[in-house]
Amino acid sequence: ESIKCGVLFFAIDLQNANVQTALFNHPLSQFQASIEVSSRGVAIRNFGLQEGGMNVYSNGQIRGNVLNPKVLKAEISYIARGPLEGWLKPGLVGRFVKLPKGSDLTGLITVEGKMQGDLLDLEHTLETQTTVQLEKIKYGDWHLDKGQLKGTWKAPLVMLDSADLRIGDGSVHVGKTMFDTSKKEQQLHAKIDFARADFRKLMGSVLKIVYPLH
Repeated sequence: ESIKCGVLFFAIDLQNANVQTALFNHPLSQFQASIEVSSRGVAIRNFGLQEGGMNVYSNGQIRGNVLNPKVLKAEISYIARGPLEGWLKPGLVGRFVKLPKGSDLTGLITVEGKMQGDLLDLEHTLETQTTVQLEKIKYGDWHLDKGQLKGTWKAPLVMLDSADLRIGDGSVHVGKTMFDTSKKEQQLHAKIDFARADFRKLMGSVLKIVYPLH
């Protein structure tokens, strides 16, 4: 920690730490942060968390007077990667996402994007552009070799720009669609293109329920 020319600088490097907040309670193999605070706002030079194969990194700016805030405009870039089974533990995303009992979801995920919004009014101002990469995903009898999804969240809208999935020798492309989280009932419209796609691989164990094969 240091102060220079009205700028407060923090640098943290912790090994084998346990971070506990209202939304996060998990041991970490490494926690790093490098932050500058001034009258103009906060500069996040580096913010990183790592535990085994899971890691999160971010950097960006928060503009506004943090001591007497009226508006705190944030522009944060982020990237998170690691095994899905790790992220779905109860102390992480698993506390919000519940899979059916006995189900097993494995594979690798990378989420990369940029978030913008007023930290004092995120409900109405949050916007994030995100790219999700999926590799070697397995859920029961269903397998996904590789996938990429691109989209935007701008409350209350979730917009999927595109999704490209590779399953075996075939592929599936999903075009642009939009979902309004403020509506209870709505219809989704999207163009879906199949190329050399094996219907049995696409459906997985669902096929045995809908159309039993003997």
